[in-house]
Amino acid sequence: MPKFTIYKSIVDYSPKLVNKYQVSSAPSIKLFVEGEVVQTLFGMRSPDDLYYTLKSYLKQEEDYSSVWGELLKDQ
Repeated sequence: MPKFTIYKSIVDYSPKLVNKYQVSSAPSIKLFVEGEVVQTLFGMRSPDDLYYTLKSYLKQEEDYSSVWGELLKDQ
């Protein structure tokens, strides 16, 4: 199973993070790989959009379809 760490921040209470990561709108999602921002997503996202975005950063030889099916079965 892939491991993702998720952090939530309220921009009004996190001005240093907003400046450091140049957050220009809320909601937004910053994807990090090895500590570096590799992609920024703006606005609300559908589960399908998040799935395909995150899937592009997983190792191609591994099959996580059963994991995603289990996570999204109630959607």
